[in-house]
Amino acid sequence: MAIVQCPVCQKRISSLSKVCPHCSAPLGEMTPEKQREIAALKRQRHIQWAKRISLLALTLALAGALGWWFFEDTGWQWPPPPWAMGVLVMSFLFYVAGRAWLLWLHLSRPRQRRF
Repeated sequence: MAIVQCPVCQKRISSLSKVCPHCSAPLGEMTPEKQREIAALKRQRHIQWAKRISLLALTLALAGALGWWFFEDTGWQWPPPPWAMGVLVMSFLFYVAGRAWLLWLHLSRPRQRRF
């Protein structure tokens, strides 16, 4: 008996289990092809979430820039309003996090073997 990861939920389970106790996935009937298919779907969901985070960051940056512009009649004044600067910094951090996650997903993708 060994401890392995469930191919569906990635939690630790016994290798002798027929059903995952966490997500109730039938493990005894799962072929390696089905496991790869589930892993590919999970990877696609992660890629979509990373892209959504990047889009949210760009939307926040636009909101912060527009807030900075329309805060007073003078337009772009220095120093910017604290809330606008906070939104811009938060959008930068979200954007970097989303892009770093996309890069990590790209670098950790499974490689196809050629013989």
